[in-house]
Amino acid sequence: MSDWAPHWGIAATVIALGFAAAGFTAALFRALHRQNAAFHARFATPGQALWSLLLCSFAGPFIVLSGSLANWRAGALPTPVFGAAALLCAVWSFCSGVVLVQLLLLAGIIAAG
Repeated sequence: MSDWAPHWGIAATVIALGFAAAGFTAALFRALHRQNAAFHARFATPGQALWSLLLCSFAGPFIVLSGSLANWRAGALPTPVFGAAALLCAVWSFCSGVVLVQLLLLAGIIAAG
């Protein structure tokens, strides 16, 4: 067993945390606006700009993967392209998860170990 083996579990957990945040953010958008989340940025006010930035940053993996999955099921997206989209979403979710873990560490909710 390599020295990196324990880190794969941590990476998978961070990816799952990032994707859970994406799903939560998309669900929150749907609950507030009664429509599916999409990449529609609004910059009329600072609040709208901040909300658009957070939505695009954190809900992005969910938006991309759900759209890709729907198109793949309909036969409009080849399997390799769907795989590439899924890989993109995994990397994006990892990045979002790292940001969330850093925020949890900063807030003292979790401890570095």
